[in-house]
Amino acid sequence: MTGRRKPSEEQLRNVETRIDQIKRSIAEQKALLANLEARGEGQSQAALILQALEADLASAEAGWRWLEGHCVPIS
Repeated sequence: MTGRRKPSEEQLRNVETRIDQIKRSIAEQKALLANLEARGEGQSQAALILQALEADLASAEAGWRWLEGHCVPIS
């Protein structure tokens, strides 16, 4: 036995949902950043928000990879 276990459906849904939420937020923030840049306003604040969201996405994706690496793949 390798010690790996199958993730629960809830774990998988939670990770997938969080990644989808972050991706939507990034798309929204990119649109906001483009609008602010077009007006010459708030560039630094929007850029910081976008960086934070991208870091959050990287963290969620790392969690997903951890689940994949520590659990038996679902067939």
